[in-house]
Amino acid sequence: MSHHFTISKYSSDFWEPFQEHSWAYISIQHYIETHPDREESDIVVITEPSYTDKDYLIDFANYYVRCHENIEKKVKRHHFFYATTDELNDLFSQFYSGDTSKNKRNRLNKLINDKYVGYVIQKPITSGRIGRTVLKRYPDKTKRKHDRCLEVTKVNTVHLNGITLTINSLPFQEQDSAVAACATMAIWTALQALEVIFGVSVSNTPSEVTILAYNNFNGLAVSPKFPNVGLSTYQIVDVFYKLGYEVMNYNVKQLNDKKIQYLLIGYLSQGYPLIATLYIYEEGKEEPEGHAVAITGYCYDKKNDAITKLYVHDDQIGPYSCVEFSEGNFLDWTNEWITERGCKKVKLQGFIIPLYHKIRLSFTSLYTQVIEDIEDACRKEDPYLIIKPYLINSSLYKKSLIDDLVPIIGISKIESILFAELPKYIWVVRVGKGEFPFRDYIIDATTQLCEGYLEVNFVNNESE
Repeated sequence: MSHHFTISKYSSDFWEPFQEHSWAYISIQHYIETHPDREESDIVVITEPSYTDKDYLIDFANYYVRCHENIEKKVKRHHFFYATTDELNDLFSQFYSGDTSKNKRNRLNKLINDKYVGYVIQKPITSGRIGRTVLKRYPDKTKRKHDRCLEVTKVNTVHLNGITLTINSLPFQEQDSAVAACATMAIWTALQALEVIFGVSVSNTPSEVTILAYNNFNGLAVSPKFPNVGLSTYQIVDVFYKLGYEVMNYNVKQLNDKKIQYLLIGYLSQGYPLIATLYIYEEGKEEPEGHAVAITGYCYDKKNDAITKLYVHDDQIGPYSCVEFSEGNFLDWTNEWITERGCKKVKLQGFIIPLYHKIRLSFTSLYTQVIEDIEDACRKEDPYLIIKPYLINSSLYKKSLIDDLVPIIGISKIESILFAELPKYIWVVRVGKGEFPFRDYIIDATTQLCEGYLEVNFVNNESE
């Protein structure tokens, strides 16, 4: 039995239709061609020429259907695999064979899934062509053996002619300068991760996010609704409030570099997305342009206890764009805006963090009421101790103790905390050295004021 789609060998010519209209295709092309999992493998492409994408279809109904230009309402979806055409053809032929047993079909499905890189949606509009894009994340270790934290993610299920593919990655989408600009896309990206971490349904497409930003909004807007060229910071915050989230809004003037590192680790390590607001300084322009991106992860040097890179979904660059900065300076970013676009500076302005509405203790309150005291105590005890705060669901925290610590230290040292009644969300301030934790300080994250903490010691079997 033959399968009814075409498997084509990939070449760089594939990207020619994107060259005049897409900002992000170069980054996506590079990502697919140089992914560490590729090694020496060929790349093959399977294209669905007439695919119905929910995000684009709703955006089409909200804006494009009333345009004079005749615009298609369906998209092309391109799937990428690390394999040869013969190899993939053989796997598909076996999968669709009528005499293949269910167990063998499941094994073939897994083999196909192991070779899957992800997909790119090509929208039939000329103002921005790349729609929802899901690409396989990089591995957890870098070539220099630093830890790569990309926990802001979701498991995406993809159906391709009866084959079920899964890929762990955070979806990306390029702005189209009509129904959505950078801030809208940063919100849309964050919502993909919030669906997972808070168990809520994502139903807002880019155009719906923009519409929501203007509904009953009495603040300062920076553009008309459609075509849209941007949202103000007030509108970004307002969208999340309308969707039922609490919002923590931090100006970097409130934070030094150590606090920024704590904040980044505290949220990103547990999968909470951050929106970064930026100023981009272009050559020949006196005033900077505002920009917004979703921070999706970081690279961490354990030896020096330092974040060395950030990873961002930038709708005008691509997914998992790498941001570098000089040591101890998170405010001046170096990425494609400078290296490829010729801009003078990219300056971090602040963070917008959408959270479950019962999470009320801000990071700044946590720092002044708890972390500063812990820092003082650690300096006296051992200057090489490392402090890592993080926000977590208390049930997941208990599970992590069982999974990570019980095999090392046994259950007796953590038994009391496993059976303790804790609020749904907690801040944990972990103190340790190297890979081994010495103690955790547990703080209620559902109250605005810190009224003490629970201390759990992993070394001397004492807890308070």
